[in-house]
Amino acid sequence: MNQHELRIEMNDGKWMVDIFTDKNDDGVFDLISPNTSTEVALAEEHMYGFRYNLSAPANTGFKIFLDDKVIAEGEVDDSGMLTGRGVL
Repeated sequence: MNQHELRIEMNDGKWMVDIFTDKNDDGVFDLISPNTSTEVALAEEHMYGFRYNLSAPANTGFKIFLDDKVIAEGEVDDSGMLTGRGVL
């Protein structure tokens, strides 16, 4: 397992970010506001997914990073809520 930094840049609002594998989802979010970064242990031989839930004023920009790589970015829409997911 290698240690990686999971972090978010978002000026306002609240967030939850989770990294998981198909066989190992403990149901605990890895990054929860107000924390903006955390260390996660990932095995190089596994494929991982991630999901995020954001709540912020409309048009608030965000970027989610794994180490120095941007894995998600955008803006919260007029509803003030945004969810997303992806594959690492």
